[in-house]
Amino acid sequence: MMIHAAINVLLLSVLLLAVGLWRPKYILFWMDEPSRFAIIMIFSVMLISGFTLFGEGSRQKQLEDELVAQQAKKTESDNAVPKINDLPAVDKTAVTEKINTPEPAAIPPVEAVKTAPKTIISEEAVVSEKTAAAVTE
Repeated sequence: MMIHAAINVLLLSVLLLAVGLWRPKYILFWMDEPSRFAIIMIFSVMLISGFTLFGEGSRQKQLEDELVAQQAKKTESDNAVPKINDLPAVDKTAVTEKINTPEPAAIPPVEAVKTAPKTIISEEAVVSEKTAAAVTE
């Protein structure tokens, strides 16, 4: 967008410079005796500002293009399927340690748990035994 504005400023300044050098009265109509030197000074400033605007617009366009290319490369790398060579190497010691670890203890079957003697006495059972003993006395 800045490049288009710079081109418009440059074309306008060249056109008005040519008209001002041919008939200075057409450009500097408010002056009694306009000089060609004033025309050259005014439109040389316009040319310099047009070139500066064009240079900044080109630099901004280049930065935008680089940013778009980086974003495209990032999305491309995010969507890429990893190759076999890209996968991380496997640590062989971790594999052998896993193989050499002992098996966990076996869980007893449900029947063995049901027939096991009950050695834990709840607080309610202790309280009920005390009250039963107190009642019988």
